[in-house]
Amino acid sequence: MAPTHSSKLTIHPWLDAPLYNRIRYPQWKIYLYNAAQRLCTSLDPTGAYCLVARDSDWETHPKNITPSRPPTPGGTHHPAAIRARPVFQLPPFYASTATTYRRELWKLEKETFEKFDEAETILHTAIVESLSQGTIRTINLQHSAGIASLSALQLVEIVHGLYSTPTLQDITTVENDLKRPLLNFEDFMDHVTDHINHYESLRSFNQQVANITKIQTFKDSIQRWPQFDAIIATWEMDNNNIMTRNFTSFTDFLVSQYGNLPVDTKPRGGHAYNAQRKGKKGKGKGKGKGNGKGKPAKGKGRGGGRFVYWDENDVPAAKRPRNERQASSAVNDSDATMDSREEDTSSVRSHTTVRSTVSSVNQVHGNNTTTPPTTSESNPDPNKYYYCNYHGWNLSHDGSQCRVLLNDDKYTRAQHEATSPGDTTPWGNMHIEPGRDSNNRKRHFLKSWGTYTQ
Repeated sequence: MAPTHSSKLTIHPWLDAPLYNRIRYPQWKIYLYNAAQRLCTSLDPTGAYCLVARDSDWETHPKNITPSRPPTPGGTHHPAAIRARPVFQLPPFYASTATTYRRELWKLEKETFEKFDEAETILHTAIVESLSQGTIRTINLQHSAGIASLSALQLVEIVHGLYSTPTLQDITTVENDLKRPLLNFEDFMDHVTDHINHYESLRSFNQQVANITKIQTFKDSIQRWPQFDAIIATWEMDNNNIMTRNFTSFTDFLVSQYGNLPVDTKPRGGHAYNAQRKGKKGKGKGKGKGNGKGKPAKGKGRGGGRFVYWDENDVPAAKRPRNERQASSAVNDSDATMDSREEDTSSVRSHTTVRSTVSSVNQVHGNNTTTPPTTSESNPDPNKYYYCNYHGWNLSHDGSQCRVLLNDDKYTRAQHEATSPGDTTPWGNMHIEPGRDSNNRKRHFLKSWGTYTQ
């Protein structure tokens, strides 16, 4: 008779990480039990389950419970009973005078024993491979004959004694892992699986978590990726009753929409995203007492402290950012200067219109030799650039997310919400962050010519 199982078995999840041993144990045991029931299915109703199942688990298996039957007419009562665990031993060799039936029976019992013995070896090997080296060393020290001398069931009993009761540290470790942010967009499916497994582990240890908490924790872990904002909002609109929202429904919806999301969207992050970050202490030759919390820094070094002026007109020219120095000098000249700047602005706009038209025509005809629009009053590329009143056109953030603007009260609301340099007086920064060409080479912006280098 051909064997009904494979010769290699791997148990998931492994008990190889000490911090997750206890929290993974329920899933580990269930996987072991399911794998055992797929071995030797032609020889026993539960397969090789009897080789690894603990007594409490064996007695609750549905196929091992014989239900009670009503009394027969003769008055015999048949109460509910638990099927005894089968025992497989190598049968004694038959005598030389044995009948043909006895010879064939010995052959059948020998084949059955060999199949269960092979299943025992497979299960024992899988259990050992799933354990960490520290656990194996502990078991070897407790048994003089080593871990190989134990049966698969004895090994399960030892593992149960080690990991069946979680500690507060185990629960805290899992909670911290649930709050871990999704760092790579490609790992989203594994991220969902980890959350589901962790909650299943907590539930198996009678640590119930409400659906509202699960959903909010998962939302916080993926907030770095703006691709999910729209589909989360859609799901919340479809499930407007907060009390009836279900975590499984939430994750299933995200998984179904995940394949349609763009993978090249820039994630939230960097200094612009961490706007509330505390200031660092000053650097440089003159390290003063400035600590980035509004206290003035002594010395000439780059202190994180900043002196607070009541009015922006009181700020000395030397203390203003470079772009504001240029803008303030233009404001303080005269009305004629302002008029000339307005004329220059209209001239630049006309040139921009012509250049944009020529660029679009050349793109239609397949000519990519023209440079993209690079003026300061219109976004060079709406799909790439943001505008920040302090940093100018850039590839990372707008004014509402700028760390410099948010950490200094001297900047007005208009400067926070500016979408072009001309939205504020004085004008905002007109610098454009360099882009890259098709060869990934940085192209520098030439202010004198108003264009990028080739």
